[in-house]
Amino acid sequence: GGVTTCIDMPLNLYSPSVLTADAVRLKKRLLSQESFVDFCVWGGLTPQSIENLKDMHKEGAISFKCFLSGGGNDFYAPTLGEVRQALMMIKEFDGLAGFHCEDYSIVKYEKDRVLKNKLDGRQAFLDSRPLSCEIIAVRNIIELARETGAKVHICHVSHPDVARIIEEAQSEGVDITAETCVHYLTFTQNDY
Repeated sequence: GGVTTCIDMPLNLYSPSVLTADAVRLKKRLLSQESFVDFCVWGGLTPQSIENLKDMHKEGAISFKCFLSGGGNDFYAPTLGEVRQALMMIKEFDGLAGFHCEDYSIVKYEKDRVLKNKLDGRQAFLDSRPLSCEIIAVRNIIELARETGAKVHICHVSHPDVARIIEEAQSEGVDITAETCVHYLTFTQNDY
């Protein structure tokens, strides 16, 4: 199908999640036994992995994925103070941090509201993640990247307003990149 490289996320099928140098080595070993194409491994950026970032980088983690609203399993959301500390460390070895940008406090509040009111269905899920949730998280990461000088990547940009904020930060000299997903370009909530 033309695929030449896969970039594996740090919390996918293999356990444990990639939060230590040992986990990077294990993931690379497992993938080398199964992969027919080139591959790269991301490390995880969580509160418990911050002290391991440099060692994971030395073992070949090409970037560090962070879920600002938590990613399930053992992928807990760091505080912005922890993100700031991580970015300072990542800057020291010229690494890259990737962020799934949803403001934790908004997601938690809206999730609790949905559960309390026994709301169900796709629309309740969509309502629990308003656009402001992504905008606030992206702006926070931009400011921390601006302060620390670290390279950051925004994963899965879901709205043109967010893309414009990132473009503006790039024009101001912030070392930031971003991507989106095909379904954000193709479907609306009406298709969902």
